[in-house]
Amino acid sequence: MTESQRVLVLGCPWWPLLAAGIARDVPAVVIEANRVTVGNPGAAALGVLPGLRRREAESRCPTLVTVKPDPAREAREFEKILGALDGFTPFIEILHPGTCLFATKACARYFGGEESLAAQVLAAITATVRQERCFGLGIADGLFAASVAARHSLRSAEPVIVGAGESAKFLAPQPVALLGRPDLADLLRRLGLKTLGSFAALPASDVLGRFGYDGVEAHRQAAGADEHQFVPRSTHQLMELSEELDPPTDRSDIAVFAGKGLADRLAGQLEAQGLACNKVVIEATTEDGQTFSRTWRLDGGFSPGAIAQRMRWQLDGWLTGGSGSEAGAATGSSNAQPGSALAKIAIVPEEVTAHPGVQLSFWGGQTEPARRAARGIARLQGLLGPEAVVVPEYKGGRGPDDRFRLVPADSVDLLNRSATPDFLAGAPWPGNVPAPSPALVFSNRRRVGVLDGNGKALAVDGDRLTAIPSAVTLGARRLQVTGWAGPWPVNERWWDPKASRRLVRMQVACADNNAYLVAFEKGSWWLEAAYD
Repeated sequence: MTESQRVLVLGCPWWPLLAAGIARDVPAVVIEANRVTVGNPGAAALGVLPGLRRREAESRCPTLVTVKPDPAREAREFEKILGALDGFTPFIEILHPGTCLFATKACARYFGGEESLAAQVLAAITATVRQERCFGLGIADGLFAASVAARHSLRSAEPVIVGAGESAKFLAPQPVALLGRPDLADLLRRLGLKTLGSFAALPASDVLGRFGYDGVEAHRQAAGADEHQFVPRSTHQLMELSEELDPPTDRSDIAVFAGKGLADRLAGQLEAQGLACNKVVIEATTEDGQTFSRTWRLDGGFSPGAIAQRMRWQLDGWLTGGSGSEAGAATGSSNAQPGSALAKIAIVPEEVTAHPGVQLSFWGGQTEPARRAARGIARLQGLLGPEAVVVPEYKGGRGPDDRFRLVPADSVDLLNRSATPDFLAGAPWPGNVPAPSPALVFSNRRRVGVLDGNGKALAVDGDRLTAIPSAVTLGARRLQVTGWAGPWPVNERWWDPKASRRLVRMQVACADNNAYLVAFEKGSWWLEAAYD
C-alpha cells in the first residue's frame, strides 16, 4: 500500500438486541444452541457473558431477556443506520448487520477533519437509534486497526482516532485474541506471545513456515499493515447482472425471488472462472428513475448462499421501509424508502480476486451435489419465503427431541457448517442418552408399561430402578425384554418450580427385534423413541 488509507469503522457488538428494540441497560442476550452468543452492557454488568450456558446465564440474572437470532430483522433495521450515514458518504461498505466502514480521506476534508467527522457521525447515529453509547467509532490506517479502535470507543464513549502511521504502536499492547482466530490465539499464548506487538515482531518468513498463509495475514494485521482498498484489487472485467421486473413490483417476495436468481447466476459465473468475490454492490431502480445501492463486503469470498442472503436482506430492507423516512430526510439520503415500485435490480461484483481454494476434509467436503442442494434451497426460499425452508441444527440437550431444532436454511452456512458447533463439541450433558441416536422420535409420547419379573409395574427409587425390567406392554402387546441399558436420570431447571423436570430414561431391547427408549416421569412410563 503506497499510501495509507484512513478507514472509519462504526459498529455495535450487541446490534441483534438493539435491532429487537431492547435498550442497552436492560439485561438481554441472544441465545443460540442453548448458549449466549451476544450480550449487551446490561447483561455484562451482571456477569452474563457470551459463551455461558443458558441455565447459568439465567441463574445469574433471573430477569434476563432472551432473544432468538434474526439476521433478516438485523439487516432490515440496520438500513436505518445506513440511511443516516448516506449524508456523509455514498461509499459505505457493510461487513455485517451492525458494522460498516468507509474511507475518510475525502469526507474528512469536507466536514472539517477526522475529529469533526467522527463527532457528527456519532450524533447522527444517536439521533437515529435514540440511544446513547450504543455504537463504537474508530479511525485508523486499515480495517483491523480501525475495528480495534472502535472496540475501545465503546469503553470510553468517545471516538478513538489513531494517528496516521501509528497503527502498529496502537496495536502492540493489545491481546492476540483480537485477531479473531481462536486456535491461532491459543497457540500464540502457549508460545508466550500474548500481545499483538510480540507476534508482529516475528520474522514474516518464520510466521509463514509455522502458521501458513492465514498466519501471515494475521501477522500483517498485528503489525498494522493490513491493506483495505476501496477500489477493485483485480484487473478482471467486472460482470454486472441485472433483471427487469415486468411489471414493476413493490412486493418484497417477488423482488427477492428475482434477486436470488441473480445471485445464483453470479455465483455460477465466478465459480466457473475460478474467482472469488469479496465485495458486491446491490442496486435497484424504481419506475420513476430513483436508484438505490448498497455495498456488502465479506473478506474470504462470498458463497452462493451468502450472496443470495445479502440480496434478500437488502431488497427486503428497501421495500419494507428499513431506511426510514426520518433518517433519510435528516441527512438528505438517496437511499430512503422507494417512492414507487422497483423496475430493475442488479448485482455487481466490485472486488473480484482469484479463488483461494477450499481445503476439503478427509472424508469429503464441498461436493457438487451439496452445492446443487444449496442452490435448490435458495430457489425454494424465493418461491415460498425464507421461513418456509428449514434444516436441522444441533443445539445440545439430553433427550432425543432436545438435541436438534429446525431453523430457517437462510440462517446457516449450508456448505461450511459442521454437524456440531465448535463451542458445543465438548459440552457436557449430564443424563444424556448415549449413541447411537434413535431412528424414530415420536412427536407425542405414548404411555407404556414396564414390568419386572413378577409382572408388577417397575418403579424408580430416586435415580435407581427397583428391579430388573422383564417386559414392556405396548397397548395390547406384551413384549419380552431381551436386554436393557441405563438408567440415565435427568434433573433439569431445578431452581424453577414451573419449568423444572425430573425423569429417568432407559433403553430396552425386546423380543420383536426392536429397541425402544422409555422414560419414567411423574409416576408413569412413556415411550419416547424407537431404534432400528
